Amino acid sequence: MESELHIMRNNSVIAIVNIDENTGYTSEFLGTDQINASFLTNSILPLQVHDYVVFNGKKYSIKDATQCEQIDSETFKYDIIFYGEIFAMYDVLVMHLGRTSFSYTGTPLDLLELLIDCLNSEQTGWAIAQCSLISEPQTFNFNGQSCRTALTAIADTFNLEYLVDGKKISLIEKVGDTQNISLKYGRGKGLFKASRQNVDQGFATVWYGYGGNQNLPDNYRGGMDRIALDAPVTMNVDLYGRKQGTVTFEDEFPQRTATITAVNSIYEVIDSSLDFDINLQQINDGGAKIVFKSGELSGQQFVIKGYNPSTKAIRFGSIKESTGYELPNASFQAKVGDKYTLIGIVMPQSYVTASEQRVMSLLFDHAKRHSFPPVAFPLDIDEKYIREMGLIGKIIPGDSIHVSSDSLGVDAYLRIQSISFPLVNPANIQGVVSDTIQYTQQEKIIKEVKQNGKETANSVAVALYARQVADEISNAAIMEQFKRTYIGDRAILTGAFVAGNPDAGEVAGINGTENEPNSVRFWAGSSFEDKDKAPFRVQQDGKMFAIDAIIKGVIEALSGKIANFIIGNEGLTNDDDNAFIALKKTVDNLHQISIALGIGIPVDYWGWGTANAALSINNTLSPDGSPDSPPNIGIQIDVANGAQNFALDIIRGNIAFRSGSNIVIQEGQNLRVGLDFEAQVKVKGVFNNDKYVTMKWVKGVLVSAVDVV
Repeated sequence: MESELHIMRNNSVIAIVNIDENTGYTSEFLGTDQINASFLTNSILPLQVHDYVVFNGKKYSIKDATQCEQIDSETFKYDIIFYGEIFAMYDVLVMHLGRTSFSYTGTPLDLLELLIDCLNSEQTGWAIAQCSLISEPQTFNFNGQSCRTALTAIADTFNLEYLVDGKKISLIEKVGDTQNISLKYGRGKGLFKASRQNVDQGFATVWYGYGGNQNLPDNYRGGMDRIALDAPVTMNVDLYGRKQGTVTFEDEFPQRTATITAVNSIYEVIDSSLDFDINLQQINDGGAKIVFKSGELSGQQFVIKGYNPSTKAIRFGSIKESTGYELPNASFQAKVGDKYTLIGIVMPQSYVTASEQRVMSLLFDHAKRHSFPPVAFPLDIDEKYIREMGLIGKIIPGDSIHVSSDSLGVDAYLRIQSISFPLVNPANIQGVVSDTIQYTQQEKIIKEVKQNGKETANSVAVALYARQVADEISNAAIMEQFKRTYIGDRAILTGAFVAGNPDAGEVAGINGTENEPNSVRFWAGSSFEDKDKAPFRVQQDGKMFAIDAIIKGVIEALSGKIANFIIGNEGLTNDDDNAFIALKKTVDNLHQISIALGIGIPVDYWGWGTANAALSINNTLSPDGSPDSPPNIGIQIDVANGAQNFALDIIRGNIAFRSGSNIVIQEGQNLRVGLDFEAQVKVKGVFNNDKYVTMKWVKGVLVSAVDVV
């Protein structure tokens, strides 16, 4: 009997408080293990997260900020939960090779060792107490789960139970013992009060069972898509009437789990005991695959690329992750003794029959456990009886004890689901026993998280989808092995696909035959035979032909024609190579020509540094032309035969001549450099308001301008 609670930190007592019946211990099967403390003090306690108490040799720690209420100036009320070691598992994530999101295949022992390694990487002292020796591995998709939630998921998948005793974990078929304890209703018999409660779990008396949907023939049982039985299993119909239920054992389907007897290469293994020819079996959608169930490739599946019936050698492809990591490889490959199974093929009838028998056995066991209304019995146990029988500390969740009550109609060994008692009086036990495992609210949440984890895993699997498609196609499973069209889970492999309609015939298609650069891969508008002339077609080398097109977006053209202009590296040039639009063109390695058309083209301008131009022309000979070289012209204008001809009509703006520029005037057959003449020039006005000015230049300088009268 405890009347004081010693609160510790680093093996030293930091506070001693008096407790009463408001401080109690609660333990649940597959659930919580904690002390709920409520007490008064006359001062504030220096409590911190991870401070702890020791009860029955086990450590219970503070996980959250403590709640304290000031009653008066000298009284403080504390309500604190001290959690058992199982709650420390929530603080550690399941990790493998530095990743929290990964797939892991293994037996219960493999998975439990993974959890222990993760726990000991952050804490110390975790160890395996007991573990099931189930040898059939399962694959788990972890995505940021804690070791605590993972433990529930692992146990649920393998149909096991677990017990966390301090830092020792058991993962076995059934935890707890059958105690030689009998509680009956009545004075001196152990029970003050008992009641019956329904458990929120379904039951049925007529059970229909089904198996998985792999490796079945197309005409199985008239079109059934999964293993089925001739009739349901019935139990307790006379007691509870006919109540139908259904259960599916997804992992039970026609399969052959066997052992590798020899290894030829990392891509080829032999099973000398294989008793049928894979080549003769029908291939289901998804293709034939080999799935390794143990060894370095455990949990991985590979498309079968070939089978040699004389040597019984199975040749398979590889899988490649998005990171480029490929399996199998020199470090991870199949070895003699590894177990494997085959999927994606129709197994011989003997395997189908054996699978149906296994489903029947599983269904019978399920019906035995779920063919009656599950109930629970809250018990108010006589504390005097507990003391006299020496049962303090011996009633443990998970154990089975005998409970008898004529009025409640129970006389059976039932499992203890939960117990609670005040620390000051451990004989004052309140408990619940049941004929079925009852998940606490906490465990229900964990199971829901597990289900959500499956859905999350499905979403995560989408990210692997492209890789799996690539694997399936690259392995070219059925194309090579069975020489026919392959319709897989994610891909279709065939020589050609042709589409059409009854009236027009074949009009479009995809072609995988031939292997030339000009082989047509996609076409529309013709038959298969005329695909080389189709109005739309795409060749293997990427060249596309279309008689018409509307294209939006970015177009990068490095060759071809636009109207009569040829597209080249230097711009657009006509067929005669005498007209072009180019940023730069070189002629005879001497003539550099550049033209820019646009708005706001930056050019240099004397006195300003830069200016904006709509047209920039550069026509430069390099090296400098000799006096005997022909003229080099930037712009030539020829306007004639009009009533009035204006070679240049400037509406606004000035004309600027740079240093080094000049004007050449033709006088008869001679050219005169410089501007030294007189002329009438139209400087403003429009056609119906002609106005000319007589301008006179001397050596390029305008010296007078007089209106013409």
